[in-house]
Amino acid sequence: MPELSRRKALGSLTTAGFAGLAGCLAVLSENDSTESDEETDGSDSDDSGTDGSGTDDSAELSVTDVSATTIEANCLNPNRNPITVAVSDNVVSVTGVKKAPTPCHKVAVDTSVSDTELSITVTAQPDNSDAECIQCTGAIEYESTVKLSSDAVETITASHADGGPTTSVDADEAPDVLPDQPNTGGNATNGGKTQDQTSHSSDGAEPRLQEIKTVETGCATGDETVDTMHNETTLRVNGAINAADPCHTATVSELTTEDRDLEIVVATKSEDGVCQQCTGTIQYEATVNLGDFDPEKVVVTHADGERFTADLA
Repeated sequence: MPELSRRKALGSLTTAGFAGLAGCLAVLSENDSTESDEETDGSDSDDSGTDGSGTDDSAELSVTDVSATTIEANCLNPNRNPITVAVSDNVVSVTGVKKAPTPCHKVAVDTSVSDTELSITVTAQPDNSDAECIQCTGAIEYESTVKLSSDAVETITASHADGGPTTSVDADEAPDVLPDQPNTGGNATNGGKTQDQTSHSSDGAEPRLQEIKTVETGCATGDETVDTMHNETTLRVNGAINAADPCHTATVSELTTEDRDLEIVVATKSEDGVCQQCTGTIQYEATVNLGDFDPEKVVVTHADGERFTADLA
């Protein structure tokens, strides 16, 4: 073969070889790209948990803020509905009356979340006030607000600690706002912290203790007594109750109503100091604002068991 023809043939083979290699590279590059796209699609679906828009439809429910307000503290009245729940815009509102050893307490709120259920527990804590506290079972009226991270809540359970009542509601069926609350289902003087000062006049249906004061103390010389006087708005009870010694003061431990009967329980509280050793008699005067309540009968019970009844009708 002439030299020129041989060079042309080698050049043709070389060109064809590069063309074939380029074709193989093109095929491999295309296959690699397809596999990479498939892996990316699977990774987006499995890892993000989104619908492709970047929004997580399964946001985990959590509590973002909790507040608790003590509205009023009084002596306990068992006629009061204890817990009400409302839900609006990822905010749960709870109101109720928490039972406490005395009115001198405030509420605290604990929360927990499990899946789509919110649990709210209300406790009573001493308010650490230096003021003297009336000795009766306390009724602590409160309102609490719990803010949530999303609207995923389905069930709300609100309960009072120490064996108190529990309320469970479906979030979709709960009202948007709390109903108007009447004055606390309790009865006390100025939050139960002073026994010798007058509280504001009651303008509600329930009777309320206005004041109780100890008039005189001494050694007992006779039986316990109770006298009552009343008009349309006020009941006054004058009595004498026995105690272990004269160094006691009188307190109202309970004030309740049933139908048109009003019952007042009077107890005594020991005072510090050296005291004469004799059975004491504590003379007291209690004033009750009747509000809209029209009693037919008043029952005054002394904590030591003496019971006195007055028909007012």
